[in-house]
Amino acid sequence: MCSACEFKAAMVPPGHPAASAERARDLDRQVRVLSEVLSGYGLRLKALPGSRFAVTTLLGATAHADGPEAVWAAAERLIGQPIDPLDPRNLALA
Repeated sequence: MCSACEFKAAMVPPGHPAASAERARDLDRQVRVLSEVLSGYGLRLKALPGSRFAVTTLLGATAHADGPEAVWAAAERLIGQPIDPLDPRNLALA
């Protein structure tokens, strides 16, 4: 939220100084939650420049994802099984 005008980030125009800071905080939180969930499957998540992510197994296999939504598919490809982000043990981490 912009402290000067109290608009939420989604309502702040792209050029507004609060927009990039708020989006960066949102992305940091998403990465923390995704990392925590994926660690339970033996995976690591790394944010790359832009909106890209690298999902890596403990053995070093890597899949890239374009955006947080694509992280699940990349992780599932690496471990060969579906991941349910709404699984109660995953929801407890959020």
